[in-house]
Amino acid sequence: MNKKPAPPSKRRAVTTSPVDAGAVTRTEGHSLRIIGGQWKRSRLAIAAHPGLRPTPARVRETLFNWLGQDLGGWSCVDAFAGTGALGFEAASRGATQVLLVEQ
Repeated sequence: MNKKPAPPSKRRAVTTSPVDAGAVTRTEGHSLRIIGGQWKRSRLAIAAHPGLRPTPARVRETLFNWLGQDLGGWSCVDAFAGTGALGFEAASRGATQVLLVEQ
């Protein structure tokens, strides 16, 4: 079965670059949600820079399941912080000191 191609006005641009695709899907809305700790469910505004991709909530959840939910007394470094999602999660979960490093 052959389908006719859609007229040019109905075609959608498709990007093949994972960086471009990630920037569109992950920064849509330009905010990120803290998923645990004191600031659970809080939303933080993030910059709308091309290529800026916050760590997805599912990855943050898995990481903090491994580390533990209570980071009281811990010192944390979020190297290559970008949006700072991991550092803010650590602070929300009680980390005493958080250092965010980006460029």
